[in-house]
Amino acid sequence: MSMSLLEGVARTLRERTKANGGICRGNDQTGWRDYIDDARAVIEAMSSPTMSMVDAVHDSEDQGLHPRGSVEPRLVWSAMIEAAQKEPI
Repeated sequence: MSMSLLEGVARTLRERTKANGGICRGNDQTGWRDYIDDARAVIEAMSSPTMSMVDAVHDSEDQGLHPRGSVEPRLVWSAMIEAAQKEPI
């Protein structure tokens, strides 16, 4: 099973804290779980795309981003972020 976005962000936050000399919560194997709330906050901060992100989707000629014609990037992005936040750990 692949790692959830939430777990990946939590692990990254802990690794970056440790790499930068910070005091990490928890142990090396399971300490990332102590960063879940921080990870949720980081993902939440991404829930509203910037105009450049919206424009990038609209300007793309990649049919993979527009599988059924016109797609509303804000709705797609929000749905993806909401789904990521609900992924099981």
